[in-house]
Parts: sequence; C-alpha cells; structure tokens
Amino acid sequence: HVDVWLIVVEPYYRALEVAGRVAALAQELEVPRILVVGNRVRTTGDATAVEEYCRKHDFPLAGMIPYDETVLEAERQGLAPIDYAPDGPAVKAVRALVATITAALV
Repeated sequence: HVDVWLIVVEPYYRALEVAGRVAALAQELEVPRILVVGNRVRTTGDATAVEEYCRKHDFPLAGMIPYDETVLEAERQGLAPIDYAPDGPAVKAVRALVATITAALV
C-alpha cells in the first residue's frame, strides 16, 4: 500500500538511468504516483540534466535539493542537518518539497 514513490537522483547519467529502472519497478507494482527529486544539485547544468531526463521519460519532477556543505558538516558532527543548519539551503529545499508533495496528495 504505497501512495507515492519518490525516486531521489543525483544529476549524473548512471544515477538517472537507475531512476528509469526504479520507475519501471514502481509501475510494475502499480504505485499510483511516481515523483522524482533531484539531489545534490550544484549547477544549472545539473538541474537541467535532471529536468531533461524527467521530461524525456515523462516523470513528474517534484523538486530539487541543492548540494549543501552544511549537510556534510552536520554528518561530521553526528547531527541531523535540520538541527545543525535549520535555515541551510538543503533543509529549506526539503521543507518546500514536503509542502509540494503534501499539497499534491490532498
């Protein structure tokens, strides 16, 4: 009983190809909604790669999470990113993503 399957991808060719295989599995399992999230997006080129892949394969893109050094620093200190840098770029993007997905499901 899965309502939404999030496929989180990094903006690299192999990661995007894996997304295609994961989406096929989700479709085979008859998951009603499949969404893609770009992760560790550093540049506009990275964002474009994810967007184009989603467009080409007709995958809805739910959002992008930027590469964020504060996530790495939180890991080094054994803290959750939300506790270490609650206003960091990645945490803000995740909050926006949650709001987007929640609104779409209501």
